Amino acid sequence: MFCVLHIESPKQKGPKWLRRFRRHLPPICEKIPVRGGAYFYDVTLFRDYRGEVDLSVLPQLAPGGAQRVLPCGEIPPLTEPLRLFKPTLFLPTVFFNSARAFLEADDTPASERILGISDPEARVQAALYPFVDLAKTVKVYTRRAQSYAAIHAELLSGSGLSLIVSEQPSTLADCTVILDPFTQIPGYPMGTLTLRKCGRTVLAGEDAALPAEYAERCPKGANPLLFAAALYELCNVQELCSLRYTRFAPINPARVLTESSV
Repeated sequence: MFCVLHIESPKQKGPKWLRRFRRHLPPICEKIPVRGGAYFYDVTLFRDYRGEVDLSVLPQLAPGGAQRVLPCGEIPPLTEPLRLFKPTLFLPTVFFNSARAFLEADDTPASERILGISDPEARVQAALYPFVDLAKTVKVYTRRAQSYAAIHAELLSGSGLSLIVSEQPSTLADCTVILDPFTQIPGYPMGTLTLRKCGRTVLAGEDAALPAEYAERCPKGANPLLFAAALYELCNVQELCSLRYTRFAPINPARVLTESSV
């Protein structure tokens, strides 16, 4: 379970000295069910006449959900036991789903494609499998090359794919496509896809259309992709594992700050 948190300022009328005597608006909390008996809380807290908000009531309003807060808009810094929800599994899944669909639609033959993957901490080895038929060679940059030993041997014996694993970022220099799922770019969920056809084009995933059942449950103001991540990781909504970005859009390469930029 998790908690979607809104913080609002009530409409105030009259002089400031009078506002302090008015009743502070009580919080609003709704418990919203999802499949399989799981649920999340949608909580609205109101600022007082000084513009302050009491976050200490959150654990009582959303028992079990306050440790995983999904904010709607800006909220004050959280202190224990309150904690922001930070997805770990879902966003890379969405990125690789989207990247495969993008490459399947691309007109470059697999026999001419050298695919690079930047995975510094060796977190996405299994993501290689859906790409073995989309490139003649796959190159991986990682600081933990040994973590790729098993999958290297398996792919080599099973598909004959040329897989090169290196601890040097420069190994991706001649790749025609580079998947970098862990790049952080302001305003985008995560990850970039770099194409080298005419020059160098960097693309980032934008938006994601939730299935209608969950789009209806997404609270107003919540980031749909982070909401889907919370449903997937915290409420075990497994059907969201096939979600994809609506599109990959070109971005300015100068905005990409990543160790594996080449």
